Amino acid sequence: MSLTHRRALALVLLAAAAATAGAQTPAAVLAGPSVIKLAETATVSGNGLPANSAVTVVVTAPGGAKASFGAVTDPQGRVSHRVAANASGRWEVAVHSSAGAELARTTINFLP
Repeated sequence: MSLTHRRALALVLLAAAAATAGAQTPAAVLAGPSVIKLAETATVSGNGLPANSAVTVVVTAPGGAKASFGAVTDPQGRVSHRVAANASGRWEVAVHSSAGAELARTTINFLP
């Protein structure tokens, strides 16, 4: 390979590395109502998650009790879960990967 070809190849590789470094994976987001009445059911929606992946939705009640629910994200990396609270207060909802890493979290305040 000639010196000219090696320089051209090096420039292409540098440009590709710079483009890759600038590209970021969108952060996962989990959102729902921040405040809702206890008698209502909240729907929490997540996006920016790995597509077509098994996840676990973990719902934590105000007293610390946890319930886990399996789910699968859609091809666009979205998932939704309905939360019906049995007590007023601050409820946490988190989505975890199949490896157990927390991907996103939100809070819902259920009012009496």
